[in-house]
Amino acid sequence: MKRVPVFRPTVRRGEMDSVLGCLVADEIGPGDRARELAAAVAAVLGMAGGIALADYRLALACAFASLRLGPGARVLCSALAPQAHRDAVEAGGLVPLVVDVSPDSGVIDLDLAEEARGQAQAALIDHTLGFVPDLTRVRSWDLPVIEDVTCSLGGYDGEASPGPRGDLAVLSLGHAGLLTAAAGALLLCRTRAVLAAARRVAEDRAEPLADLNAALALAQLKRYDGDMQTRRSIRDAYQAAITRTRHRTLSLPHREEGGVQVPFSYPVVVADGAREVQRYAARARIETRPAYERSIAACALRAAGAAPARSAAPAPAAAIEDAPAEVIAGDGNDGGRYPAADSLARRCVLFPLYPLLGDARVGAVARILATLP
Repeated sequence: MKRVPVFRPTVRRGEMDSVLGCLVADEIGPGDRARELAAAVAAVLGMAGGIALADYRLALACAFASLRLGPGARVLCSALAPQAHRDAVEAGGLVPLVVDVSPDSGVIDLDLAEEARGQAQAALIDHTLGFVPDLTRVRSWDLPVIEDVTCSLGGYDGEASPGPRGDLAVLSLGHAGLLTAAAGALLLCRTRAVLAAARRVAEDRAEPLADLNAALALAQLKRYDGDMQTRRSIRDAYQAAITRTRHRTLSLPHREEGGVQVPFSYPVVVADGAREVQRYAARARIETRPAYERSIAACALRAAGAAPARSAAPAPAAAIEDAPAEVIAGDGNDGGRYPAADSLARRCVLFPLYPLLGDARVGAVARILATLP
């Protein structure tokens, strides 16, 4: 069997034809398809509209600029959110209030965030690995909210999206996302007033997404419901396998009734010996990688010399800022500031889960999961 990668873009013949249509029509740069993509995803999520941009980090920067927060304003964010979140907060002259996570799901601990919200002027909520926290509770904080829906497409399951939404949402269109354009991002807005502000900001700060990229994502969006069904069936097969072992996967606690779980990938929280599990899978030519290797917590662990498990060929670690973030629910030490997040960063490993796996490979991964050491 050929190597099974952790992520593989779901690009079929229809998506190729859509991109080819742009090339034939010489419609490569920004244009109607990019605007159509932003409008279509905004409609799916029940938002007023959006903007298609060429860069994910700039989309985050535009989101913060649209809120017009004062210098030094504090922003709640998760310890297992991408390091790019902390970069964007500090690049905007703001201060991240980094909150520990739920050990069950890996998303921001809403109880801890609730305690800290009086210090904050905004919240950046990450749908980490497809786990969506209780958005109704988040909106009750009376703070401007930015959602990163990259791993969940907003919790949309083909029938309805959870509500209420944040003021803004950012969706990376990178190759590993549920919806890919090979690059770029969408900045989506809940109201027309916020959309107008975001457009003014984006005109000065960011390049628009090219139609060539947007055509790929538009074709995928039409297949989203079917792809989600496939993802859920694969997740169910893996779940049946992992329950035979001493390891576990992530899950939303039953008490988080407003939460949603989207099968973005398949995380396994290893009882001990994450590297042993990765080596075991690698012998069967199944690629794995640390679930949170680019997270705020993992970067802090690397800076402290307490590196979490690494993939066979990890990407370069993001730089650690000189100015420390304010920490919620940590002990103040670089290597142990977020107890739950630090534990998951060391022990959680991703296995392949995507629509193009095929029955044979799904079966092979399930067999490995069922026999993990």
